[in-house]
Amino acid sequence: PKVLRMSYAHEGKFYHYIADQGLVFLLVADEETPRRTAFGLLEDIKTTFTSMYPEPLPTLSQQTCAEFAAVLEEKLEPDGSVSKNKITAIQNEIDKVRDVMVENLDRVVERGEKIETIVERTEELEASAEGFRR
Repeated sequence: PKVLRMSYAHEGKFYHYIADQGLVFLLVADEETPRRTAFGLLEDIKTTFTSMYPEPLPTLSQQTCAEFAAVLEEKLEPDGSVSKNKITAIQNEIDKVRDVMVENLDRVVERGEKIETIVERTEELEASAEGFRR
């Protein structure tokens, strides 16, 4: 099943949600919360929820809701806004992933240059071998 990620704006608020495997994770944010940050937090909440309540999906009892409410309180400020510390942590994680991707791209480019050098040397050897045969 496809994971659906959508955002809607209404009256100065942004409604971001992730729908996956019959579950919907929703975050209402102000205009200043970057979309990337909102979805990073939603992914974190989804991962936490699915690790706490593995398949099959639990029946949402009062106890289940209370347990997960405590987890949400850790991830959000008392007024329900996204914690600046959590935003910073998510941003740092994104930066780390980006750095790894840049490093991997640099390696690919370097490998491509090495391959070009090998191809050039092979062509030179082939030309020399052709001259030797004559």
